[in-house]
Amino acid sequence: MISEKIFKSKLHSKPFHYIHIQKLFDDKTITKLIKNFPDDKYFKKKADYTNYDTKRKFLVLHDNYENYWFNSNFWKNFIKQNLYYDYKNALLEKFLPFVRKPLSKELNFLNVRIELSKDEIGYKLDPHTDEPSRLITNLIYLNDKKSFQKKIGFNILKNKKNLPDYHGDHLDEKNFTKMKTIPFGRGNMLAFLRSNNSYHSVSKNDIYERKSIQIAIYYKNKS
Repeated sequence: MISEKIFKSKLHSKPFHYIHIQKLFDDKTITKLIKNFPDDKYFKKKADYTNYDTKRKFLVLHDNYENYWFNSNFWKNFIKQNLYYDYKNALLEKFLPFVRKPLSKELNFLNVRIELSKDEIGYKLDPHTDEPSRLITNLIYLNDKKSFQKKIGFNILKNKKNLPDYHGDHLDEKNFTKMKTIPFGRGNMLAFLRSNNSYHSVSKNDIYERKSIQIAIYYKNKS
């Protein structure tokens, strides 16, 4: 079971809490996911929703709070069979001792948003920590190619001055030390607990387009 793989995974604590699972889904499943990847016309440019320059496109498949589903029986069934309540609860249990309580401006409701992401050639992500409302960020890589470049991946960083980044701003990489790079391995999964020191980045990728499933668990703000 997928949740069992999460429970058995090693919880790393330095420089922040994260897990990395190789082959969360087997190659046959990944091939099926890529085959059913929606047409580009359904994706939105991230640059239209943020001031940060990016070559990312995204498509929201499911939003738990809004009860929204992308109009696709394949993806709706896949999410309900693999990435639904058991999956969310397994992630929360893995990080449970370190998960913060909601702030006064937030609802005591943990929303789950699931997106597909396409990062075009030339994509780069500068050091940041994600938005403060975020609890857990989860990525599942859907590479077309079975082989992967070890130098391109998710960079785990440490701030040289240990300065907190409360707003998720994108910062200058010269102020950070690269602790580890987790490659974009086909079918692999990465999840981390957002904190004021969960700095990460992606070095410029001039090799191939990166496809992934991205899952965010976060508190909803009060209306």
